[in-house]
Amino acid sequence: MKKKFCFMTAVTLLSGVVQCAELTTNPLFRSCSIYFTGNGEGYKVKYRPSSKPQWNEGMPLVNSKNIKTWRASLLNLEENTGYEVQIADSSGKVIAQKSFTTASLRVPVASEKKLPAKGPVTIKVKGSPDGWIRYTANSVVDGGDSTEAAVLVDGAEYVIFENIRLTGGGKHGFQIKNSKNIRIVNCDISGWGRLGKRDYRRRGVLYDKEKNNINNDAGVFIDQSLNVLVERCFIHDPRGTANSWLFYHPQGPNAVFVHSLGGTVIRYNDFIGSDLHRWNDVVEGNRNGFDDGGFCRDAEVYGNIMLFGNDDGIELDGGQMNVKVWGNHFEGSLCGISTAPCLNGPTYAWNNLFIRPGDVDGIIGSAIKNGYRICGQGQIYLNNNTAIYKVGMNAFGKGKSPRRFMNTRNNVFDTESGFAYRSLIQEGNNMDFDLIWSSNKESYDHIKEMLKQAGVEKHGIFAEPVYMAPDKGDYRLSKSSPGYGKTGISGDIPLRPTPLKLDRKYIDFKENSSPVKITVSYSGKNARRFTILKNSAFSWLNVSPQSGVVGPGKEIVLSVKPTLQSGKRLKGAFVVKLDDGFSRPVVVYAGEKKILELDKSTPGCIALIDANKAEGGNKSAIKVAGSFSGKAVEMKAGKPLTCSFEVPASGWYFAALRFKPVAGLPWINLSIDNGPKIKSMMRGQDDWTWAGLSLVEKKRKGLFEPVKLSQGKHTITFTATKPFLLDQIAILSTPVVITDYIEPQK
Repeated sequence: MKKKFCFMTAVTLLSGVVQCAELTTNPLFRSCSIYFTGNGEGYKVKYRPSSKPQWNEGMPLVNSKNIKTWRASLLNLEENTGYEVQIADSSGKVIAQKSFTTASLRVPVASEKKLPAKGPVTIKVKGSPDGWIRYTANSVVDGGDSTEAAVLVDGAEYVIFENIRLTGGGKHGFQIKNSKNIRIVNCDISGWGRLGKRDYRRRGVLYDKEKNNINNDAGVFIDQSLNVLVERCFIHDPRGTANSWLFYHPQGPNAVFVHSLGGTVIRYNDFIGSDLHRWNDVVEGNRNGFDDGGFCRDAEVYGNIMLFGNDDGIELDGGQMNVKVWGNHFEGSLCGISTAPCLNGPTYAWNNLFIRPGDVDGIIGSAIKNGYRICGQGQIYLNNNTAIYKVGMNAFGKGKSPRRFMNTRNNVFDTESGFAYRSLIQEGNNMDFDLIWSSNKESYDHIKEMLKQAGVEKHGIFAEPVYMAPDKGDYRLSKSSPGYGKTGISGDIPLRPTPLKLDRKYIDFKENSSPVKITVSYSGKNARRFTILKNSAFSWLNVSPQSGVVGPGKEIVLSVKPTLQSGKRLKGAFVVKLDDGFSRPVVVYAGEKKILELDKSTPGCIALIDANKAEGGNKSAIKVAGSFSGKAVEMKAGKPLTCSFEVPASGWYFAALRFKPVAGLPWINLSIDNGPKIKSMMRGQDDWTWAGLSLVEKKRKGLFEPVKLSQGKHTITFTATKPFLLDQIAILSTPVVITDYIEPQK
């Protein structure tokens, strides 16, 4: 009999999974991570349900220089089902085989307990695999703000929190610390975190009473814990909010914060922020540049909607070994999924929708974010995603070239500025069979030429996608679309195993506030009661009826109507939620944002200068739609422009430009009163936007920084490093004049 030797690695110790040569499996609900210790090449993975004779081919096994163990995931498995997996060598000989069973939501419960109505609460109980402990509540649980968490789960095991409405927590709603096998199911979590005060002289970040910056206050804070499930939860309305990229890397609350030992599952949740209470990342990870960072390993994230963050929809950053993300809806954030850096891999992302991006000030990044100070060695697999975004994928961080870690198949990249950054293409990443389109013809033609020269996307489809019903939120490809049947998303995103259906999941009222009807149906065997849930921040959004019963042959028609606010673009959502916790979200926009018009009477505006009237070498004014005077200055690389202004008293001031990018976001060299040149980056939208000037060479972090000026006359000189259009220059006593920021009230 062949002996099997067990060994432990650093990554093994992190998760608590001991790998025994030759084949280890770690099943979750809908997938299974596999690890194989063979020293050969050309291995093949096959798997099947134990009840069926037919074998299926699995994803390829991969390893890396930093971790030699072969690894992959079996995807799209059924919950609570037995499977067999086998490894064959290059000759086809089966050299390892194992059986496993996927996880089940149904577990034996030994005892039921009630949380008190008044918190905070600390839970340290330990159940067992054969006897879980379940907590529910008879009323709203108010955790106050006297302790770090409303509910602290510390060193607990085999505990379920179910059907709980939780509010409060000094920093967090639930904090899961040094625990394992914890489940948070069908909970409503809101009102946690620090409120703070924004300091525009310290990068526009919120600070608490002790003058600590406020960051990562979370509805669910997972800290060094194993096998945590967050399912069918509505997480919304934290006390605070995050700053936008106009000032600094966002800092603020999260729906979920993850520093996991492995086995984290986040599924079927509604994580809904607002412009009043913006997320930092909707789901954020800790220790981005470390093996144990973020989800670490063996994770599933699926069937969620993640709305209105100022940075990423989800941050996977870290080890990312066998992390799976699928069937999610990402909207209203700078970026969609951050895989920066994927240190170990593999990471799989498929059947996700990325739509209507942008932080609170409209600044947009990429659907897939790879940039970090370093580049990992983990393989990233993107299949059948649909990204309607500014950029599809940005570049990897620093690493030894070529960095061939990206694998794409059958995605839709419908972009404004490009399918992928130059280096991803030129380094020959494994990209093919994607549907690629850009509304920017110059960018589109350039991308196609680069792909051709690099020999990638040989079977790519270069055509404009046609969607089923984008006005109703259905972004599956229409039968008339190029790539139909092969590319892009499928199913009702976010994917959820419920017969609850809505005939539309997106409304844009614009200038019209007439009610819109939505039909709610349920094709299950028995009728179910539903309730309408929405953020407290969405007082402008009216939905009726607020509750009802749906079932076979019994549909309900909802009436949705906004209360428009003059000059405001309103962004929101509501949720149709059944009594079993499953829900369908509807995203709603209303009204049109008024173009910000400053004048010298605007509070906080000290000086306003028409760029056409500024001094400058080789100044060229052209007619441009959207500029206030009808004309704008073409700022050419290397050509300075000087403005004079006066300030009424000595103090701190901010300088801002109203500009329109021509070739990406501009960098300029800035000089005040003929002083030294300082490099400054301006961040904003692709259209006309206001952006502040930074002092990058001095602090290298803030993007809208104050300058101390004496009373009297001053000059400011801009020299572009690449071209852009300049309309106005403003000197401000407070940056809030040009932002969409609203101070949240307790």
